Amino acid sequence: MNEPNPSTGRSPDSPGLVQALPRFVADDATALFRCHLQGDKPPYFNWRGTGRFHPPAGWTPVYGTCCTAYEAVIAVVEVWGDRETGAEELNERYRVSAIWPTSRREVADLTGPDARELLGEELSLRIQTSPDRDVTQPWGAKMNQYFDGVRHMSRWADDPAALCIAFFGGPGEDLTAMGVGPPEQLGDLIVRAEQEYGLRTFPESPRGYPETLLY
Repeated sequence: MNEPNPSTGRSPDSPGLVQALPRFVADDATALFRCHLQGDKPPYFNWRGTGRFHPPAGWTPVYGTCCTAYEAVIAVVEVWGDRETGAEELNERYRVSAIWPTSRREVADLTGPDARELLGEELSLRIQTSPDRDVTQPWGAKMNQYFDGVRHMSRWADDPAALCIAFFGGPGEDLTAMGVGPPEQLGDLIVRAEQEYGLRTFPESPRGYPETLLY
């Protein structure tokens, strides 16, 4: 799983590589958003293996990721990606909340030129946006050893300015790790996600999308 990228020869286990990644400091002044099921509390660190930076299968110790975005509309896009859903159901079942770390967090910053120079442009992009969890999760596991999270580009927005932060933490809900604002209906965010980022919706949708698919 941790084989080198063929174009760069770099892997998560390359000596000193992950530790040398640029750092970004997120704190209680870092304004972020998270899209979540209505009734759920946003400070949730998912560990089930479906997310790009979740722990690989069999990895110990287990950790979770709480995925956030700098813009509310990007938080919606990151959750739903290219899946089709009903606009009414999405607005009924989901909410978006402002969220921020309650303490100073140093996260690996994959979004700038220093990371691209260190990793190579192709590998840097793959770690951030690849759908292949065998590529992204070993990097996440290694970064979890040295950082409090990962700042990365949105996989779905196709916009280098659409940035996200996945915070590392103990698996499950942690109300002490993140501060949150009141949950708000998605409303016009769905329209923006459709028009600006290609979210596909229709008036009615089948029920039962498994919550494990949420990032």
